[in-house]
Amino acid sequence: GIDTSRCPNSIENYGKTFRVGAKLEDGSRTLADAMVAVTEYSGFIAEKSPVKRITIKDCAFESRTIDLTFGQKLEIANHDPKGFYAPALSNSTMPAVMIPAPNGDPITIYSEKPGYSRITDQMGSALNADVYTMLQPLHAVSDVSGHYRIDGVPVGKSKLNARLRTINHDVTKPIEVHDGVVERIDLVLSYKTPAAVIVDAGPIKPNLR
Repeated sequence: GIDTSRCPNSIENYGKTFRVGAKLEDGSRTLADAMVAVTEYSGFIAEKSPVKRITIKDCAFESRTIDLTFGQKLEIANHDPKGFYAPALSNSTMPAVMIPAPNGDPITIYSEKPGYSRITDQMGSALNADVYTMLQPLHAVSDVSGHYRIDGVPVGKSKLNARLRTINHDVTKPIEVHDGVVERIDLVLSYKTPAAVIVDAGPIKPNLR
């Protein structure tokens, strides 16, 4: 349902249900754009960065999923030399059309409430992304290599959650964090291609007049 005619290169990012990277030994592949968050931890963690910046190139955001902490401002920079876009966030009031100039200063958008929303282009390109605005800062988005990093997780037991909206799939894993240790935790999101549906409309009758 996405029109890529204005910029055929955007098919590389938006042409499939989800983006994958290299094939692993067990036959699975690394998954991009998965939202990952730590929950059910003890203590209060403050957001350290007031700004989240993303870039546009080849009619696409660098990621199809954007993670924000409520109160962070989202800066959008345009690295398309000839592309003009007007990004708009679905859960926020846009008093004016803001267009980041190619290779110029970024525009700034604020998410007005926590939860799920989307960014689309008011100028009609395929540019879009899922946006998750969290009330806490322990979250990240996986890149094409499947890598994500969440710093500052409190010591003790908590849960690690991953979600990819385009396949409507979530996974949760109990974890235990140890003091002074960088730990690798893999999560697996499974997807089965839907079976093909054949529609038989019956014989076509000519309309003779």
